[in-house]
Amino acid sequence: MKKPSSLLSISKAFVLLFFFLGIVAASCEEDNSYPSLIYDFVCMQTDDDGNMKNLLTDNGHTYGIEFSDSYLDRHDSVPTFRPDSIYRVVAMYEIKEERDSCRLYDLVNIYSKVPTPPTDDLVLTYDPVFLQSIRRSGEYLNIIIQLYSLNKQHYLGVIDTTEEGKAGVDFALIHKNVDDAEAYRQRVYMSLPLKPYGLHRGDTIRFHANLYDEGMKSWEFIY
Repeated sequence: MKKPSSLLSISKAFVLLFFFLGIVAASCEEDNSYPSLIYDFVCMQTDDDGNMKNLLTDNGHTYGIEFSDSYLDRHDSVPTFRPDSIYRVVAMYEIKEERDSCRLYDLVNIYSKVPTPPTDDLVLTYDPVFLQSIRRSGEYLNIIIQLYSLNKQHYLGVIDTTEEGKAGVDFALIHKNVDDAEAYRQRVYMSLPLKPYGLHRGDTIRFHANLYDEGMKSWEFIY
């Protein structure tokens, strides 16, 4: 199968955010304080040198980024990105209202591509997944799925299946499990940009996915 650029190749170590919850908890126990951590889809903005500058929430707040000790302990150096860019990410952070900033504990770059119609040479495969959550937030459709895997790369993507002349948009999750063993569940984060579609208030966003034990299911959201 030819893989279009919209496909996501994932491996065993794709997302390990929950591992760091233990690190945070351990550090809190030492000083008997427990920060109010937020774990959510956000945008990360870089400065003109490619350094992480701000977290932008879907409800319009901008927080300057400070790095927690646990974050710095896990990185020999703070990673840099493309200058003057915005990345869609999942972040774990604590808001510092008095400084209009946030303390960052972890950040993971995620799948956030604009779904496009499938090419003629793409063999569409809908191997099943577990859908943990799906919700619209601002100009994004946020999705958390789980899939069985062991040690092979799966191929994931979202395609635009909207019929010509139909109002709103239709998205479909494609998944090829490459005959991987069903050893354990792995979590995958996806955040689909909606702004490029020029949707109007009242338009319907439809998402379709093949689920374990349930078959093809659909979800609808009003824009």
